[in-house]
Amino acid sequence: MTLPQLRHDIRNQLNTIKLSCALIQRRADDPLVAECVRDIERAADRINELVSRHMGDDAGADLSARGS
Repeated sequence: MTLPQLRHDIRNQLNTIKLSCALIQRRADDPLVAECVRDIERAADRINELVSRHMGDDAGADLSARGS
C-alpha cells in the first residue's frame, strides 16, 4: 500500500466517524452523550492533523468542515 492510499483509507474512516458523530449529536438529548460525541470529533480532528503533518496533505483534507 502506498502512502497516498494509506492516507486516503485513514481519512475515509475518519469521515465515517465524523458523519456518525454528527448524526448522534442531532439526536442526543443527554448532555453527557453530546459531550462524549464532541470528544470523539475532536479526537478525529487530531488524527487528521497528524495524518496531514506526518503523511503529507492533499486536496480536501479539512475534516472539521465535514459532518458539522
